[in-house]
Amino acid sequence: MDIKAAIAAFNRHYPAFLRFLMGIGDVLITTSQTLIVSFGVPIVLILLLVVEHSRVKQGILTFEQHGDMASFAAWSLVLLNTILEFTIHYIESQTGYQQQRQRRASLRIYAENWLYWLGLQKRWQPIELSPAHRYRRLLRLITFSILALALAGSMRDVMQQQQGAWYAALQNILLESTLAEMTTWAGGLLFALAAISGAQNLTAYLAVKVREIVAEMQLESAAQLQNPLQDYAARLAENLPEIQPVTHFVECDKCGWSNTYTNERSAMFGLNAHTRHCAQKHELSPNGKH
Repeated sequence: MDIKAAIAAFNRHYPAFLRFLMGIGDVLITTSQTLIVSFGVPIVLILLLVVEHSRVKQGILTFEQHGDMASFAAWSLVLLNTILEFTIHYIESQTGYQQQRQRRASLRIYAENWLYWLGLQKRWQPIELSPAHRYRRLLRLITFSILALALAGSMRDVMQQQQGAWYAALQNILLESTLAEMTTWAGGLLFALAAISGAQNLTAYLAVKVREIVAEMQLESAAQLQNPLQDYAARLAENLPEIQPVTHFVECDKCGWSNTYTNERSAMFGLNAHTRHCAQKHELSPNGKH
């Protein structure tokens, strides 16, 4: 009987135990996700910036003799790449600009873009650029510069070994390089591209997250400011005495006519107007007497 009772109790409480374990799992998953997103994204972004700096520095050293200056220039480019991404999102969010949603590639889309570029579309309308277009153009230039410098840094030793004209050196590098060298250059270029894209995308995510946090803080501040004002207005209305409107009463002593006005001037004008047309007023006799 004890064993059967224990089994029955276990079966009765087992679903609740499973829900408890699932709840713990959900808490661990959400906590891990929050920690990764909150701390992992900035940490990975910093690491990518350090890696980009190293690659860009090697490329700048191909034409800059001073190592400190090359390091400073590399940090400038890497940080500018991140700052421009923040700047673009800030300007577009402040102006309310929304980018067009990305669509799957199609020959029809390409044809429509060419027709728009040539001005041959029916009902052609100009498409407005982003208010941060100049910064987007600069960001593309910085991205290309970082990739070119990273590739030049990985090919630095081979380029220094080449003799003769530049076109002959390029021909020797393209046709006589070993597979290991080509793999090194291609790997360096792909890594630099991945690092730049990762840094830009992480920066874009942080910019969107910052905008959301600022919007929530502004709403909370507005609500906290509005509540004390409402309470103060309610208390002020309760403590203020009831204001009675000021009235001016006039009455005709001949016919008994009376009326109420909001100010003394109106009351005097009203009484004078009534006096001129009062039915009980005294008429002067032809000799000027009553």
